[in-house]
Amino acid sequence: ATLPRKQKLPFAPSMVFSVSCCTSQNDLWVVYAEADIGNPTCKGSPGGYFLFRRSARSNGGSFETKRSIELVFPSRPDLKGHSLGEMKPLVVKASDGEELLCYLSEPPDDELINPPLMIMVHGGPQARDSWGFNPLIQLLCNRGFRVLQVSYRGSTGFGARFIQIGMDGEFCKSLQQDITDV
Repeated sequence: ATLPRKQKLPFAPSMVFSVSCCTSQNDLWVVYAEADIGNPTCKGSPGGYFLFRRSARSNGGSFETKRSIELVFPSRPDLKGHSLGEMKPLVVKASDGEELLCYLSEPPDDELINPPLMIMVHGGPQARDSWGFNPLIQLLCNRGFRVLQVSYRGSTGFGARFIQIGMDGEFCKSLQQDITDV
């Protein structure tokens, strides 16, 4: 497909994407795009690899740019047609008012009433959870659990202050308090 200059890339708003590699001329990029659940853009898979082409040529003093993007292959084609748990971002206030980013994944079965909640604690403290497809989270959702991931103080990706407040005072005490509060 050729993309007009002002048109956005054909990724769903809920997808994250990254450039895996590109040529030295910057005219070919391999882009990986991923969602938390299956996506039509990736033929039902949560993610896929795309080839993005762009070329520019002079046209009487102005430049004309042609762009195209195509799915090369889905990253997890075996998941097509399976119901996956949707991951939703939440902001939760800790007991002292600090705001914590969390991700809540729920089982795809709408008939479950008040499914049990499991908190999945990431390693670290200088690590973090991220939004997107996670096989372990999907396994737990498939077994009827809601799964909550907490970006507690000390988690990376929220600035130096957030890391520092996770380390101040009694080593990592606030990390445990954040998990308990959430």
